[in-house]
Amino acid sequence: MIGIESDLVEQLALGEKGLGRLEWQNEGEYTYIHQCL
Repeated sequence: MIGIESDLVEQLALGEKGLGRLEWQNEGEYTYIHQCL
């Protein structure tokens, strides 16, 4: 992954805590999917 922005890093950290996840899209970008607990 090249050029990760700080927001994406924070979102990934949330994903690791089970609050959401990152999905790889065909456009070549990660989309953050928030999961309601």
